[in-house]
Amino acid sequence: MTILDSNIWIALFHKEDSQHLKAQALMKKLTMPIVLPEYVLLEVCTVLRIRADQNHVRTFVEVVSDNRDIEILPSTPELLRSTITRLQSLKTTPLSFTDVALLLLSKTFMIETFDRHLQTAIKKNKILLT
Repeated sequence: MTILDSNIWIALFHKEDSQHLKAQALMKKLTMPIVLPEYVLLEVCTVLRIRADQNHVRTFVEVVSDNRDIEILPSTPELLRSTITRLQSLKTTPLSFTDVALLLLSKTFMIETFDRHLQTAIKKNKILLT
């Protein structure tokens, strides 16, 4: 199962985003179902509200919450603790809180992102796990 990073969802639902066409092309290639972690859901709603408007947020929430091909994954106390611990251990990092959570989730799920920093961190993480 695949998780899409916030930047893909944002680009998909905000037509003015520079990555909009790239996000549409990616969605056509994906195998369902898609897993949507709670942290990604929160981040997408926040960014869409800032960059676009509440209608974009409403549309996004309606599409993802009423779609049998999208599984919303609530956070757990363990993921929260692990994300905080990992974030604190990174001296300097371009990764956000949500990025670090996705890095941890990459042990279980395939992560799709347009973020080069997150892509690199996931690749390094996978090497360390092998």
